[in-house]
Amino acid sequence: SILLVKKRTNDKDLIVPKLSNIKDVTQFVDDIQELLTITDTLITDYSGVAFDFSLLYKPTIFFIYDYNEYIKKCRNMTMDFLKEMPGPFINTENELLNYLFSVDKWFNEPKYQAKFKKYISKYHLYIDGNSSKRLENTLS
Repeated sequence: SILLVKKRTNDKDLIVPKLSNIKDVTQFVDDIQELLTITDTLITDYSGVAFDFSLLYKPTIFFIYDYNEYIKKCRNMTMDFLKEMPGPFINTENELLNYLFSVDKWFNEPKYQAKFKKYISKYHLYIDGNSSKRLENTLS
């Protein structure tokens, strides 16, 4: 496995370990969208990239070790994050590794899939491949 790290602009102090299976691609990739199609599992925090990635029907792990501090000091959420997002919500590095190494198990569990599909249907109304046609019909 290879862990690709794409830092945000304000993550200048984040140090990525120099290990053979961890690659900092920040200087090579401007837009994270370029990485999504080659990504098997996304690890993110509160980023909106999770919405985009869900369209690929691939697993996302939410590493939210600083959730309480983030809510208290940074900003309010536009939704109840822990109820709306499908999870899993991870708080420690050990949990993160456990979920990474068992992704096929938890992602394919019927209970998780039901929650994942509910999330997708709520936030992605038009995923039938006809968006351009709808736009054309609206403009004509």
